[in-house]
Amino acid sequence: MAGPSDILDRSIDEDPWSAVESVVAPPVPPLVAAERLLDAARHAYWDHRDLARTRHFAQAAAQHALTAATAADATPPAPATDDAERPAAEPDPAAAAEALRSIAKAALHDLASFTWPGWNQDGICPDAADRAAGRAAAAAHLRLTRTLARDDLALARAHRLLGMHRLAADRSDDRARAAGSFARAEAHAEAGGHGAEAALSAGLRALADLCEPGAKSGAVDRFNAAVTRLREAEKGGAALADQLETARRRFVPAGGTWRGEVRPRPPR
Repeated sequence: MAGPSDILDRSIDEDPWSAVESVVAPPVPPLVAAERLLDAARHAYWDHRDLARTRHFAQAAAQHALTAATAADATPPAPATDDAERPAAEPDPAAAAEALRSIAKAALHDLASFTWPGWNQDGICPDAADRAAGRAAAAAHLRLTRTLARDDLALARAHRLLGMHRLAADRSDDRARAAGSFARAEAHAEAGGHGAEAALSAGLRALADLCEPGAKSGAVDRFNAAVTRLREAEKGGAALADQLETARRRFVPAGGTWRGEVRPRPPR
């Protein structure tokens, strides 16, 4: 079975659609195919800094999984049997559909995360098309998080991811909605008892306010308070505080407001 490197190589030697076709061809189960496409997307991002192929494979993974999940929804469950001599029943279609939507959700999460310009990753320069794809993926990721009835922490992270893309949007009306996404993320994190996650969303909400012309009074103080709260957290808080500081440097230059289209630094 071809691994992520083989899939990526085929997309270069032939074309990206041929690579996808080779992965999803029967008799490969749809869940396995979607997982392999997602592995290829992650390989393209982390090992090759190839955002175009990252997008291609992540979108293919999500679409293949969602299409198969829809087919599973329409499949009646196999009749139950207690006869030990008979073959085991086929997997429950409802469980199969949930597993497929879960892998689609993972692919959409990674696509949204990988195309956000606020990470300031070396060699990663999301353009307008990348950010648009990520914005759409973040919205679909939130929808699936709700569909799959995930817990408050998952909902907090899904709302925050959508808010992050709204924050990076070129349209001012979309940016204005970022604070609302972060507020919902903070509320879910607090409800689930995840203080550091709540502080991260509170800091991003303050950053969203700073990104608007005529920044709201107290936004700087709220941002700094979130950073302080994170740095005082016991586990992982310092890394989240660093993320906030990086995002502020990317979106709000010293002494100013939102600087327009974000242009991540080029590869070194």
